[in-house]
Amino acid sequence: MSGFNTDAIGQDVIQTDASAVHGNSGGPAVDDYGSVGGVMTFISTRGSAEAHGFDFLIPAKDVRAFLAKTDVKPGQSRLNPVWAAGVTALLDERYALALIRADDVV
Repeated sequence: MSGFNTDAIGQDVIQTDASAVHGNSGGPAVDDYGSVGGVMTFISTRGSAEAHGFDFLIPAKDVRAFLAKTDVKPGQSRLNPVWAAGVTALLDERYALALIRADDVV
């Protein structure tokens, strides 16, 4: 984390120099102790080029506060065991089973 600010709508954001690219939005930023400090939100650009080192997170506390107002609850989803079975099958080189589990996820 290299800085703290607010965005155009007043949302607190954390500037980070962690590497981020398009598609990382929603991904957690994890510290050395395994705690989530924030969720990747946006990167800065200059024209069509990415401005590396100017990437931003929404603080984890704000994400928790938002989720508390929704039906989303912490814990395992029905997807977790299916996904885990697929990853295990893939790592065990049981590719046909891994593909079936991947199809179950979709």
